[in-house]
This record gives sequence, C-alpha cells and structure tokens, in this order.
Amino acid sequence: TMLTASMDTNDFFTEAHPKLRPVESPTAGVFLSGMCQGPKDIPETVSQASACAAKVIGLLVKDKLTCNPCVAHSDEMMCNGCSSCEKVCPYGAITYQEKEFRMPDRTTQIRRVASVNPAVCQGCGACTVACPSGAMDLNGFSNKQIMAEVDAICK
Repeated sequence: TMLTASMDTNDFFTEAHPKLRPVESPTAGVFLSGMCQGPKDIPETVSQASACAAKVIGLLVKDKLTCNPCVAHSDEMMCNGCSSCEKVCPYGAITYQEKEFRMPDRTTQIRRVASVNPAVCQGCGACTVACPSGAMDLNGFSNKQIMAEVDAICK
C-alpha cells in the first residue's frame, strides 16, 4: 500500500505522536484528518484539515527538502532478492527490480535486487538486521563501521 500507515485495534489510522504531531502519519508527507483517525465531530475535523493544509503549505513553499542522510542502501552484488528487507520495512521504502548483471564468464544474468527509495527511508535499520545475505547497510552505520567500533572498544 502507498500509506504504510499503522492502524490501531479499531482499524483507524494512528498519528505519529498524539501530542507533538497529531495530524502527521508515520510516513513522511502523509497527513491525517477527520474520521480516518477515529470518530470526530465537524469542528474538530475542520481544525485538523486546516492543520494538514498548513503542514502541506509548509512543505510546498520550500525550494528544497532535506532528507535523513542515514538511509539504507543495498549491495546489488550480494542481494539475493529474498524480500526479507521489504517485509520488515515499516515505511515501504524498499522495492525490487529486475537488473541485468555481467557475470565473470562474460555472460549476462537478470537478477531481482532490492532498491531503496531514499526519500521514503527513515533510516530505522530494520532491513539491515533482517537481510540474511548482509546486502543491506545504512549510510554512516555500515556493518564494517559498527564492527570497527566494537573492535576499538574491545582493545
């Protein structure tokens, strides 16, 4: 689904934070108002819709949007296309695509590999833990960097 929003036990969408971000969903750029969050009266729905409109205007007036630099990426040569990372991504940032690879014996092979949308990825790291082949890494927190930190601490 496009929203990849979390839902409560009554099948209503939940906001990112009830007090600090009451009209924002956990997915960046998706806003909530009205009955999708639960039963509401008209004045509360109108005030939420106004808040959503203000948030959207705040996004649209900017020339550039900054994203989290610590996003996931996959090493396409190591990826085996198992979909483990896609299943655990709470933001729906991982998709799969068919890519053509040149093999050492000069033949070409089409393989299914993970592709991360950096605009949607929030850098939670769930995919890096779930990847059985070790193909997923976070920028700034790669497996090599983490192991180097552990080695430095253990000395």
